[in-house]
Amino acid sequence: MNWKSAWVMLATLMVISIVSQPAQSQTPDLNVTINSIPKNAEEFGNLRDQIANTPQGGIVMLVLALKLYGENEKEGLAAMVMALDRSQLEESGAANAYMGFLPGRSVMYHLNRLGDTLKYLPNSYILGTGPDNGYALGGGPYRFEVTRNRYSGEESDGEVKYFIKSTGADSPRPVRVVRNNRGVWKAKEFSSIVVGVRPPAQNVDDNI
Repeated sequence: MNWKSAWVMLATLMVISIVSQPAQSQTPDLNVTINSIPKNAEEFGNLRDQIANTPQGGIVMLVLALKLYGENEKEGLAAMVMALDRSQLEESGAANAYMGFLPGRSVMYHLNRLGDTLKYLPNSYILGTGPDNGYALGGGPYRFEVTRNRYSGEESDGEVKYFIKSTGADSPRPVRVVRNNRGVWKAKEFSSIVVGVRPPAQNVDDNI
């Protein structure tokens, strides 16, 4: 083989390699693992202070806030306030407000619309679940797969859009998070997170 043929072959292999790379590939450095799921607002706040110093940690806290809301509305409202950017909150003097704030109307619309779906939707963002097992959680640790692409932005700008895998959907879902003045990343836009997933399988007791 002469040098020209070798060069053509090398160039072809390089093109094949580039084309075969997906536009959005897994980025393990963004993945998050936690040992336990918060059961109340206090536990939620403690975990948030530990992991929401990264964008992916902020995204995970949003998922956990949705999960807590589906289990306990009062505790979940407080968690949502802690997980959301200030632009998504409204000042309130209501008894169920957390530190004088409640999620804004658009957020509450999604929470009310989801209804019983919140019993399993948040679990779909935890690896190892799926419609076949009713999105049931096993014992910890609990893992979340987060990815980014060329349009995600830079953390140094204080606002990025990353993607979290759902075991009930065909593609990862985007969440835009921003960093507040204390270095905590909070969810600013997450409409894709609250889109439905494949329903859990129904076990039919056929005793015929």
